[in-house]
Amino acid sequence: MPPDGRFPSLDEGVSFAERYGGTNAIALSLRLHRPVRTEPQHHYCAFLSGWYLCALPLRLSTQTLCLAIVTERESITRLHLTLLGLLSQTVSHRYRESLLSRTPEHPPVRLSAQQRAVLLCLARGMTERAAAAQLHLCEDTVKYHKRNLFRIFSAPCSVSLVVKALQSGAFSLEEIGV
Repeated sequence: MPPDGRFPSLDEGVSFAERYGGTNAIALSLRLHRPVRTEPQHHYCAFLSGWYLCALPLRLSTQTLCLAIVTERESITRLHLTLLGLLSQTVSHRYRESLLSRTPEHPPVRLSAQQRAVLLCLARGMTERAAAAQLHLCEDTVKYHKRNLFRIFSAPCSVSLVVKALQSGAFSLEEIGV
């Protein structure tokens, strides 16, 4: 490995998707959802022709990542496989810890029942008149709550209001039928 610590010919932006580099352990592992090992003779792409790869998919929350060991001119050994297993446990554990300790990007917002009902109507794309009819409120009451919602979420328009409210966790997409 060169003194700068970078793997030869592995530059930022390189994709291991099969459509770009051919069959490889990383793409197969992500597609098959299981560990995969490949050797140089398995690759038809010159870029991977000297590489031994072993990849392990990691299901983290809502995304799947891939942890891989790549060697050049040296076959994957039991030591590499053990290292990959230990790394996967460490990565999974640290990721879970980071999720538990993460503070929300936007602090939770407390809304009254009517403010929340008006917000949900706006999120569904309803007009003030339609929201008033559905909620059995006066149209001026809906406008009052809408103004307060703009202030609470520092939003200049209804679209921005809905986006900011969704990001803050004030409602979920399931609540509006999306």
